[in-house]
Amino acid sequence: DKFENPTVMLEDGMGCFWNFLNIEPTGDDKHLRTSMAEDLTTLNPLRLTNRGDREMIRLIYDRLMRVTQEIEVEPWAASSVDVIDDTTIEVTLREGMTFHDGESVTAEDVKFSFDFAKRESPSLASRLDVLDNVEVVSDLELVFTLSEPSAPFLESAMARILILPQHIWKDIPESVDAEAAIDWDNPEAIGSGPFNLDSFALGEEAQLSAFDDHFNPPKVDRVSIAIIA
Repeated sequence: DKFENPTVMLEDGMGCFWNFLNIEPTGDDKHLRTSMAEDLTTLNPLRLTNRGDREMIRLIYDRLMRVTQEIEVEPWAASSVDVIDDTTIEVTLREGMTFHDGESVTAEDVKFSFDFAKRESPSLASRLDVLDNVEVVSDLELVFTLSEPSAPFLESAMARILILPQHIWKDIPESVDAEAAIDWDNPEAIGSGPFNLDSFALGEEAQLSAFDDHFNPPKVDRVSIAIIA
């Protein structure tokens, strides 16, 4: 009774990313209260080992592209993605994007995210085997060069690799109590996605708030997710 326009997708049901973005309050109560039947084990974008982790992190971090409700891959944080030839892809970022701490999202952050994931995350590195180089052309432009043609690269990599704030992650794991970057729990989880992380209690609940400066802000103000694995 309190909300309308739910979005359901195959496999994810109402826990899909698009539901949290599209669902609309019918009245003054804009606080969405829901639950997750999966444990949350980490907020580290490099170590998403279960479904609960993936559902949470995709609300907080952006990607260059996303799989839409119609199961098509379209630009998201990128304003355009142009396949120049079999091994060259030009990407232009949206203007004015910022991380939740106010720092600008730039092409350097995107290059860092892909290079860092390939180096530090065994699970993500397999998606980036064919990535030969990422070149920064300007603050908003990049060129991806592949070592060989790869038809699924747009979906398997550009729609999967999360954009990390380089100013936070460049000193990980050295600046935290972790042996490797994938070991850090990333408790504050600062991304550029449509939701801020307000609080997170392992095995209990997560509190999120809308990131109003996002290019596609949610229609709810707050989300409370009870963990009932």
